[in-house]
Amino acid sequence: MARKRIPPSEATTEEVYNRLALGDHAERLGGFERALEALNEAVPYRATARQLQAFASIVAANAIGERVTLTDLRGRNAEIAANINKSYQLFLPPSPKDAEALGWVTQHHDANDGRKKYLVLTEAGRAIAVKMAEAMGEI
Repeated sequence: MARKRIPPSEATTEEVYNRLALGDHAERLGGFERALEALNEAVPYRATARQLQAFASIVAANAIGERVTLTDLRGRNAEIAANINKSYQLFLPPSPKDAEALGWVTQHHDANDGRKKYLVLTEAGRAIAVKMAEAMGEI
């Protein structure tokens, strides 16, 4: 996206307030924009913000070596909880039910409790997570 810096003499009051309020965060916000661009190239048009947030929660947990389950995701965010089954399925391996699933996350059963399924990034999921982190300037 082509950007044009607004000359101070042309800036509206809102534009001045925005720059004052957000200027200290410009670099991080630019990184956020680049990370969304990286995701946008990889996800289907039907992906929702809640689905992307569910993926981000799985990435964040996996990045620090934390195991995460659907129950954990429900507990992290009430917005995701309402539609969790639809939120994470986009990222599971393709199946007859959803041939367009991305295969970025797989489920591993807990050895001691077969009912528990941990959500773990696949190689493809890790690649997208690294691409996002690089876009944000974190790597």
